[in-house]
Amino acid sequence: MISKLARSALFHNGFRPFFLGGSAFAGLAVLFWVAVFSGWVVLPSGADPRNWHAHEMTFGFFGAIMGGFLLTAMPGWTGKAPLSGEKLFGLFVVWLAGRVAMTAYLIGDPAASFPIWAVVVAVADMIYPALLLVYCASQIVDSRGMHNLPVVVMVALYGLSDVLFHAAPYSFFDRNLGPHLALGAAALLIALIGGRIVPNFTRNWLAARSPGLVPAEFGLFDKLALVETAVAILAWTFVPDSATTGFLLALAALLGLIRLSRWRGLHTTAEPLVMILHAGYLWLVLALAALAVNVLAPSLLPGASALHVLTAGSMGVMMLAVMTRATRGHTGRPLLADRTTVVIYALVNLGALVRVSAPVLPFDYAAAVAVGGILWSSAMLLFAVKYGPWLIGPRS
Repeated sequence: MISKLARSALFHNGFRPFFLGGSAFAGLAVLFWVAVFSGWVVLPSGADPRNWHAHEMTFGFFGAIMGGFLLTAMPGWTGKAPLSGEKLFGLFVVWLAGRVAMTAYLIGDPAASFPIWAVVVAVADMIYPALLLVYCASQIVDSRGMHNLPVVVMVALYGLSDVLFHAAPYSFFDRNLGPHLALGAAALLIALIGGRIVPNFTRNWLAARSPGLVPAEFGLFDKLALVETAVAILAWTFVPDSATTGFLLALAALLGLIRLSRWRGLHTTAEPLVMILHAGYLWLVLALAALAVNVLAPSLLPGASALHVLTAGSMGVMMLAVMTRATRGHTGRPLLADRTTVVIYALVNLGALVRVSAPVLPFDYAAAVAVGGILWSSAMLLFAVKYGPWLIGPRS
């Protein structure tokens, strides 16, 4: 039966199982976190649900969507055969095993667990990013496509951050170092890959409607902006309280805004499937600005809100933008956003906005967090319901 499942359409392309599994997991995980945060669900006294939420949204949700995208895009970049069938099924099972292990461990009672159990959980969780790194690196080396090496470096940093997360309780590492490095790698991947796909997809769409409008080509300015953003993110990871870090983040936000303004996003409002890509990148710009404000004037913007501009906002919106477009394109559906897809986009943006604004909204903070989480998770679950049959079934 397992062999038959591995040969099904679901495991024909990398985006299929990971987009479906990642979106369903994110939606359910956030609903569970809302229930715990609001006091509707009571966990054992030694449980660490906040740490579980931070880890699983970064390594569980984003890790799945990042993997699904890279497993699909990398063969197109390198000309190598894509991962499919039993190997893809095995990789997905490894990702899923990590989610089960981390959930059982962190919402149980880690303090009461035997040390060997912590090691087993860490290994189960880290196998997936390690295998994803090996796959991406082998694709690059075999094809000699060294211009894609920065993507491999980001995946390596992402995997390293998971190691730091698990090592923190038993070492001198700061507990936030691993999650910050992971979020930094995610931000850099959005800046790097978003800088490819946003103008390219916009160019393709405008070519048939407004041939005279062309997004700016990738050039020296983009390279400088990416390097400065990388420096700012590394500074935020390792010296988050430095004023220099704040100014670097502010400069990265400014350069990102200039990049975005050169991609003709204001001319794509007629097609939400294209416009949402620009919205996702705008959330990244806002995230860099929010982190800068939090570093330079923490009293003006709490750290949790600044982080959620990046996670719920940039990561959430950009992931859904990529998932909807890639699923439509690779399953033979029209590259047009239907009403359900527009609702998905509205829910994820509204959910992120409410979560980020929770401290200043004129009603209870916990209620605002719950509303924002429910809206955001509804977008993920609606994607799984709407796009799930296409991901499971054969190409149209």
